[in-house]
Amino acid sequence: MKRYLILISILVITLVLIVYSLIWYNVHKEYKDNISYIHDYVDEINKSEFENYIRENPDVFVYFCITGNNKCNLFEKDFVEILENTNYSDDLVYLNLKDQEIKKLYDKYRNGTIPYTYPLIVRFSNHKIKDYVYSIELVEDFFERNID
Repeated sequence: MKRYLILISILVITLVLIVYSLIWYNVHKEYKDNISYIHDYVDEINKSEFENYIRENPDVFVYFCITGNNKCNLFEKDFVEILENTNYSDDLVYLNLKDQEIKKLYDKYRNGTIPYTYPLIVRFSNHKIKDYVYSIELVEDFFERNID
């Protein structure tokens, strides 16, 4: 009888540890999915701030992407290295396209002039799109030709 109690105790403890580990894993995964790699380097704006931001700043760069998206994560890993070695982050803000309302806003400004892709960095000048880049290989050239 004593052996059965020990066995049941071990099984219960093991089950509790497994459940705790699964909960911890899900919380950690959700956190990582909601944090962009570049959040330490550039400010993030939301949909309500976007319109005012590009209106109030005559020349601004906006990085469009979806936090937690694999394609964006790969881009951002290389982009972080570029940001660490330059001052490009001073002129750059991030807009997360995860929200469907933001996708509509993105469509409004892209107006057929740029491909519907992300990650994407767009230069707005006087509230209009002036230039864009969606390839990590071309990011440095993009900033060099657009920053005075």
